[in-house]
Amino acid sequence: MDGHIKTKQLALQSATRPWVLCIDSDESVQADLAASIRVALDPARDDPSIGGFAVNRKVFYRGRALNYAWQPEWRCRVVRNGGASWGGIDPHDVLSVSKGREARLRGVLRHDSFTTFAEQLAKQVRYAEIQARGMLNEGKRGSVASLLVSPGASFLKQLVLKRAFMDGWPGWLAAGCTGAQSLMKHITLIELERAEGRQSGIGNRES
Repeated sequence: MDGHIKTKQLALQSATRPWVLCIDSDESVQADLAASIRVALDPARDDPSIGGFAVNRKVFYRGRALNYAWQPEWRCRVVRNGGASWGGIDPHDVLSVSKGREARLRGVLRHDSFTTFAEQLAKQVRYAEIQARGMLNEGKRGSVASLLVSPGASFLKQLVLKRAFMDGWPGWLAAGCTGAQSLMKHITLIELERAEGRQSGIGNRES
């Protein structure tokens, strides 16, 4: 498989219209955002200095938006054809504008990424391994310090700085999932790094 980023880049390059709206299968444009997009892409209002627009993505849990956890989450999603590209580390892809500046649109991009937090945790186990492999390929290394500090810091960032507690119990669970994902990512990175070191040692002895 080509992975998230390469697949999305291929889709972007296949677009034929002047503007491209990039959304995932679990994302949907809400009415307020749709209205903002129509106004922004009106040819009479076209600003050639703008190469793309970021939108605020909100996670919905049991039909209700989480207004604090993971907020705000600005994601570039509307771009001029030929003036943007996908990058990042799988599975966390990033759409960036290469020509012109990025503006912001009012409205909400709904994100129905999970139905239960148990499902979210299971998904994050898979994502943690993918992300750790991507980090290892970029030369990043794990450490005991990161293992000790990063999970707690990620949890507190969501709970306190983002005020996830204002979302009630879903906010607490979202903060917990964020901390757990960080823990799993650093555990996997250390494990992969050590496995790579052992394989390298075996190769050196055989040469």
